[in-house]
Amino acid sequence: MRPIDKLAVNVVLISKAIDETEKVTKTTPKTDNGYFYMKNDALYVKFDEIDDHGTIHTLIKVSKGKALIQRKGHVSMNQPLVKNEEMAGSYSGPYGEMNTLAKTHKIKALWDSHLKQGWIQLNYELQVQGQYVGYFDLTYQIAPING
Repeated sequence: MRPIDKLAVNVVLISKAIDETEKVTKTTPKTDNGYFYMKNDALYVKFDEIDDHGTIHTLIKVSKGKALIQRKGHVSMNQPLVKNEEMAGSYSGPYGEMNTLAKTHKIKALWDSHLKQGWIQLNYELQVQGQYVGYFDLTYQIAPING
């Protein structure tokens, strides 16, 4: 794959959250269509999440030891992640804009250029406005739409 060549992909998000009461919330796998591409040694996945309130445009960027989650729409988020570090970000939703702080434990990505499929895994603890929200384990499974 040449840099910037976009591959149409199906993105399956499997998420698990553990809140401050140690309650585990698992979500059922969510599937969205989008694009995968590589640029300057970074993996990019762009897709649209559609829910009852509208569309959220999502971008996940992963490079060595770093990641970025950007969401734009009725819910917006800009959260940089760096392994073993705390990084400030922002979240905007129905209650306005709030500051976030994420301490990242794991950033892993695998892309098989022959099979044109792979995954991204992100684990982090999140605070919003200084309040601990929970531990998040997100896995994005990426596969070609016509594959």
